[in-house]
Amino acid sequence: MVLNDGTKMSKSEGNVISPAEYGVATTRLFILGAVTPESDFDWSNHRRTASYTLQKELQRLATEGLDDVQSGERRQVDEYVAERIDSAIRTTTDHYESLDFYDVVRELRSLYSTLSEYEEYTTPHENVFRRGIEALVRMLAPITPYLSEELWSRLGDGLLAEGDRWPEPRREGETDERDQRLVESTREDIRDIHDSVGGIDPDRIRIVVAPAWKYTALETALDAERNIYDTVMDEHGDRQGDAVADYARRLAENRYDLGEELPQAREQQVLERASWLIEKEFDAEVIVEAASDAEPALAERARPGKPAISIE
Repeated sequence: MVLNDGTKMSKSEGNVISPAEYGVATTRLFILGAVTPESDFDWSNHRRTASYTLQKELQRLATEGLDDVQSGERRQVDEYVAERIDSAIRTTTDHYESLDFYDVVRELRSLYSTLSEYEEYTTPHENVFRRGIEALVRMLAPITPYLSEELWSRLGDGLLAEGDRWPEPRREGETDERDQRLVESTREDIRDIHDSVGGIDPDRIRIVVAPAWKYTALETALDAERNIYDTVMDEHGDRQGDAVADYARRLAENRYDLGEELPQAREQQVLERASWLIEKEFDAEVIVEAASDAEPALAERARPGKPAISIE
């Protein structure tokens, strides 16, 4: 059923909206990205305006986005965006192959959001930004073919019909889902802490990655064929004293919620590369530290996939 701001759309109600009002591209983006196929969708003013705004922003990116860029050595922020582009290519391709168009549009909106934040935060790296815009335009083509052809020509890349131009990821993506989950959960934890202290603007945010022994203890717990507490204590109890006992107890209590987390080095790398998002959101210096470099009391709170956070 098609709704218009919560009311069934029909000629008798006089609330039918013609696709011509916003154009074919906006209509396609809205319908395919509004809801899953089995659900009703609401052709609300807010949502259709959002789809129209996205179309206009894509036109701006294709026309002006590469006017202010830089080259040279890549920074952490550039590496983060490059990996996010690869992740979006893999995810979007999978959704297309499964005919999950709702998830296609959602992922492409997310990629656009990342590129937009990147542009606001810094002068983008030319190669990274161009690749991101081109990937976004190309992956929209099955949904908005005419718009994508227009955008592609603005980028100076000829016609999409010329050859196979579907983007390919340049790096392995074995940890894509865990990377994104870590970044989003960490940002959400920071927001919760920020709100709990009255929303005072911080000067500095410290993010501390758990010590190495907690990662090996987690692996032991995941592989345990008997009592998790006893297994972890047998393997690690003579190394860290009471800290191991406390962590083993936590693992045992949460045994049904345990899952594989990123390796310690990868977790720190992901957080360092994503730190610009937190800096941009809170306008504060962001420091990502290994547990060995942090204050012991703060490092003790960190767990795999759940870094310790201090707002100063």
